[in-house]
Amino acid sequence: MSEEYTLLHLAARGRSWADLAQGLRTVTNGQSAERAWEERGAKVWGMFAGLFGLDSNELFVILHNPANASPVALAKPVDSAHVLRAVRLRPTARPTSFGPLSKNGLYVFRTFRLKPGSVDATVRLSRQAWETFEADRSYQAAPLGLFEVIEPEVSQDENMLLLTWYDSFESWELSRKPHPEAADNFRQRHALTTRSGATATRLLMPGA
Repeated sequence: MSEEYTLLHLAARGRSWADLAQGLRTVTNGQSAERAWEERGAKVWGMFAGLFGLDSNELFVILHNPANASPVALAKPVDSAHVLRAVRLRPTARPTSFGPLSKNGLYVFRTFRLKPGSVDATVRLSRQAWETFEADRSYQAAPLGLFEVIEPEVSQDENMLLLTWYDSFESWELSRKPHPEAADNFRQRHALTTRSGATATRLLMPGA
């Protein structure tokens, strides 16, 4: 895989994520963080503010970058914030192509702590589940990315990150009862999971 992704979990030095978002886009010493990332071959896939699960001064930023890029190096241009986490991600079933995210709605980050050796099975079960999960017309949802965490490594366990878009909280609630085939695949996936957690966010559009 020639391309990877990096998740940066950032906290503003002040009280508001808005200050942080502005700081990432503001030119300091002749360069913005976004411009510095581009010079390293990285582009912003999405920037996210919390709805629940993130503090009011925190953001998630996901970068699309060359393989083997150091998360620590990609965090260096961020001089307007504290870097809480810098995580290297390998895309699996999705995304299959890169394009900056642009839809309004709800973006849910779900992390999985898996039983050892369960990454391939989790990818397979997820792909199978999505065939009927996305076809359900009672809600609007789209799994956008399923990533294996490859740095920092987790001893004896393998972590994964799933990012799913919903048009609203109502769709998120309705999707908790998906098509029976999708539900069966999700149950099998759950059996491979020792722990999971979710964070709800919204996508920050340019200028937000």
